Amino acid sequence: FLFRVSDEWFALPTSACERAVAKVRVHTVPHRSGGVLLGLGSVDGDLLPVVSLTALMKLPADATPADRILLITWNNKRFAVPVAEAYGVARFHQDAMRPAPSTLDRANVFATGILKWRGKTVGWLDADRLINALVRALA
Repeated sequence: FLFRVSDEWFALPTSACERAVAKVRVHTVPHRSGGVLLGLGSVDGDLLPVVSLTALMKLPADATPADRILLITWNNKRFAVPVAEAYGVARFHQDAMRPAPSTLDRANVFATGILKWRGKTVGWLDADRLINALVRALA
């Protein structure tokens, strides 16, 4: 599943991405919101933590406001992630994956490889690493 955060394109396994939904209203949590935790949002009656990958990965602030929410579920953990764009499912052959360069900065902690897609470089994110980092950031 391909999506854009800030100016960077990322991919997660489709098994980790429930779906993209319209932007939800985020309710701040006193003394906890800001940084990685943006607040709590209601999606189909479920209250989910709304988290910022921009803050987690220390990416530059996005000039384009996030207009979609990507629902990520992995190892019984659910998060709502604002994204600037949600492309959707794209298929790649395993041979298309290249190792993530060491110059990938903070995202390299989560990226296990890179792919080329429509002239863009896409960071393939390790769902385990990403979810574990989000859980630690919210603890």
